[in-house]
Amino acid sequence: MLKCLLGCRHWLAESQRGVTIQLYLALIAAVLLQLATGRRPNKRMLELIRLYQMGWATLEELTAGLAREIQRTERRSAKTS
Repeated sequence: MLKCLLGCRHWLAESQRGVTIQLYLALIAAVLLQLATGRRPNKRMLELIRLYQMGWATLEELTAGLAREIQRTERRSAKTS
């Protein structure tokens, strides 16, 4: 799951310590999203968090994007049920 979600093509940090911190942050974010939504987070959810961390998205944009993504996954699961 971690390898798929992270999409580690580009690291934000260049040092080993920075990469370690980035991995821990991704794990924490994934666990918090799973606790909040009751579902495993997808790639788009973590991408939204990364945009917020880099300062490219506001908190409002992050929460709105996460809400949309949660609704989208709920609709998909309702269709398959």
